[in-house]
Amino acid sequence: MPILAQRKNTKTEELILTGMIVSDEFFSGIRSVVKTDYFANTYTSRVAEWCIDYYNSNGSVPFENIFHIFEAEKDTLPREDIQVLSALFTRIGEVYDTGDNFNPQYLLHSFPTP
Repeated sequence: MPILAQRKNTKTEELILTGMIVSDEFFSGIRSVVKTDYFANTYTSRVAEWCIDYYNSNGSVPFENIFHIFEAEKDTLPREDIQVLSALFTRIGEVYDTGDNFNPQYLLHSFPTP
């Protein structure tokens, strides 16, 4: 049972992260409440931190720039982290590319914010 809970949690985190990477509407809706501590997965937490930093600096989501950030950070990451993050970006790209599984408005309303 804990494995299924972890999978669901990871899936939810990846959906939130997708929104943080590709949707200004979604990110601006969660900006005041999102914290990297809320992510149970250290990899999604790290990417969320990159997204928050990017948004705070540029006023928009990183979208394709997330790959430039990842490339810039690679030298500081262990090999295993690079592999896991590469797989994570592949999964996020697949969700975004299909369009069927990602709806920023629905996702935003799925997580109540104050």
